Amino acid sequence: MMHKCVYCGKKFEDDSIKARGLTREFAVCSETCKEGTERYVRMDKKYKLHMYLAIFVAAISILLNLVLGKGMMLIYCMQVLAGVAFLIFPYPISSFESFYSCPIKAVVWVCRIIGMFFILFGIYLIAVA
Repeated sequence: MMHKCVYCGKKFEDDSIKARGLTREFAVCSETCKEGTERYVRMDKKYKLHMYLAIFVAAISILLNLVLGKGMMLIYCMQVLAGVAFLIFPYPISSFESFYSCPIKAVVWVCRIIGMFFILFGIYLIAVA
């Protein structure tokens, strides 16, 4: 039976290597992927709340700023904050089963690309404001 590695996304047949998740184990293709998966799970448990809180603070600040009509500078700064959250804490997934369709390495890569875009565009908007 073919499996898909939850860390790198590579297909493999031998499911003897298991990475420990929070409540279950996942078959991975190598010891390197096992270590990467277990490290990601530990960091996710430790830092996911940090990511969510930073994005929540940014969103609420943007909303309040728009409602109160206080200018755009705070909005741009909060956009940079959201970007930093995505860049530093790439833990947006709430269910580890999602990694069967989008592996951990891809999730981290996409989060960091989104974070860099938010940061660079926010800095650009601050500079031209």
